[in-house]
Amino acid sequence: MHEGNTIELPGKHPVSLTQLVLDFTGTLSLDGKPISTLKESLIALSKKIDITILIVCIKTIVAVAFFVACAVVMNKMFWMLEQCVPINQEAAFKTRARRWKRIVATVVIGAWICACIIGFAFNMPKALQAVVFAGPIAITLPVLAWVFLVY
Repeated sequence: MHEGNTIELPGKHPVSLTQLVLDFTGTLSLDGKPISTLKESLIALSKKIDITILIVCIKTIVAVAFFVACAVVMNKMFWMLEQCVPINQEAAFKTRARRWKRIVATVVIGAWICACIIGFAFNMPKALQAVVFAGPIAITLPVLAWVFLVY
């Protein structure tokens, strides 16, 4: 841990810094490549204060967000599957159950289509593709279990 460095900001009181947190994307890089002129300045500054550089990739954010969305859907999937079983043999209940079966099928197919688009169109690395495809798998497994247990 460094002692800190006092910096005079125009129109402000002097500020004593002990840490500096920077984002790599767009701050220290241009088109994904480090800005070479900053290297020496950062090395010199790192002798005075602690520097942390954050690297956030939009592909990672998209993959994780899609997985979380799938997890939320999976949580609701069991309730949706219950709606697919008619509580009696009356036509209205059978129609309602068929409608819910179509909704469940649409959700599952939609999850797989979205995963393919996100995983391949964004040209994601294999590790992120695994995260993306884990979402539809998590949605599909309860449906398959339900199909085999109920039907």
